[in-house]
Amino acid sequence: MRILAVDDHPVVHEGLRAIFARTGDIETARARNREEALAELHRAHVDLAIVAFNLPGRSGLSLVTELKEHQQRLPVLIFTSHSEPQLVIHALRHGASGYVTKDSAPEELIAAINRIVCGGRYVTAALSDTLIGNLQTSNLAPHEHLSDREFEIMCMIASGKSTGSIAKSLILAETTISTYRTRILRKMRFTSAAEIIRYAIENALIS
Repeated sequence: MRILAVDDHPVVHEGLRAIFARTGDIETARARNREEALAELHRAHVDLAIVAFNLPGRSGLSLVTELKEHQQRLPVLIFTSHSEPQLVIHALRHGASGYVTKDSAPEELIAAINRIVCGGRYVTAALSDTLIGNLQTSNLAPHEHLSDREFEIMCMIASGKSTGSIAKSLILAETTISTYRTRILRKMRFTSAAEIIRYAIENALIS
């Protein structure tokens, strides 16, 4: 099995390499960002991609969509330190087949890989319980009223990216990003980007 790991932290790549070395049948390719990931996908066959939620220049969710556009049946596993249920939901909506947090045991990561590479889906037991509890709650958090694209742009705004930077990353016009920003503020009942940043930090939507 050949796995493409997309993360900008060298320690994560070394950790994954050490875990996969125990199995003896997994080869890993490394990518630090979108450009390297797409180049690797074109260079050689990939059986599965492991993608971090936060990446330089573009979110992991956006990259999931792009990877699936290039290789429709490619299973993608989100591997992140974020455990918020809304992020899991957005990841699955973007086409991810699984979601594992970085504090999971190596055995759970291997189990997730084996499950989704065979066409299944995988979410850790702890996250499943949280998701069920979240779905049983009638009161939605403000950001849960956003579409996937709006949520992605909200996170980019919260990370301090400018309108021009977001437009370039998403290959959209600046006027389009401004329209999204206005829509996000209206849906979340905010009046400024500062409120978005504070909200994102308080709800651990950004690292």
